[in-house]
Amino acid sequence: MSTVVSSPTPRAAPDRAALAQAVLAYGLWGFFVVYFKAVASVEATEVLAHRIVWAVPFCAVLLVLTGRMGNFTALLRSPKAWRAMSLSAVLISINWLAFIWAIANDRVIEASLGYFINPLISILLGMIFLKERLRRAQWGAVVLAALGVGYMTAMEGAPVVAFTVAITFAFYGLVRKAAHPGPLAGLMFETSLLFPIALGYLVFVQVSSAHTLSFVNAGLGMSALLLAAGAITCTPLLLFAMGAKKLPLSTMAFLQFITPTIQFAMGLIYGEPFSVTRMISFGLIWVGIGLFVRDAAKARRK
Repeated sequence: MSTVVSSPTPRAAPDRAALAQAVLAYGLWGFFVVYFKAVASVEATEVLAHRIVWAVPFCAVLLVLTGRMGNFTALLRSPKAWRAMSLSAVLISINWLAFIWAIANDRVIEASLGYFINPLISILLGMIFLKERLRRAQWGAVVLAALGVGYMTAMEGAPVVAFTVAITFAFYGLVRKAAHPGPLAGLMFETSLLFPIALGYLVFVQVSSAHTLSFVNAGLGMSALLLAAGAITCTPLLLFAMGAKKLPLSTMAFLQFITPTIQFAMGLIYGEPFSVTRMISFGLIWVGIGLFVRDAAKARRK
């Protein structure tokens, strides 16, 4: 990473900016915990619906301001993109719902586990579906992670939230790789596909006597928080796109663990239990991640 920051080449300044953008993006994703804790009194399905509905106009504004609306219209004209992005929309909505529910139900540490093991699951999916060959260090990382998760499952039961978050996001990445959309254009496509369902759900909740639409009835503060879901969803993605465009993959492989590390720390701050079993499990997984990052750095140098 030091070469990215201190290279004497003319690209040094842009790379420093890209590094800051990527770090900020991953940091914001980590601190999403604070936002979803703030709206925890609202049902997870309703928060998800607001996130989808308000992401559409905010993403549209960002695409126009950055001159990338053409990426979105190109996706609209591609039958292959429609097939792939329809599936990715389902996957990301499940991922978001699982994460929102986890935060509201004091399972932040378990959610962070999902994002710690996600890159390792992605490695396995690449081997299975893309016929990629795993290097020895990658196998070691996967085995250590499997041992950590297996030990936790044997002692405390299956971490369902972690599995849901990790598996849906890994498959989401696989589908996205097939479609090749830009980050913002892809999110705009996905949320646009989900928009009618999400909006219909919010209307149903409003007219149903059995529910209360928090956006209308919970006060100005909560309404403002729910309205901000679009900006909160799209802003870090724009920063990520700007940073990832200029940074090497080995650097991004390291930076991606900023998000679950912050989530893990937030779980401890919010007072979630961290048993000896979890210490052992996370320890095994962190050693595996160390192998993964070291291998990515070596591969980049070669």
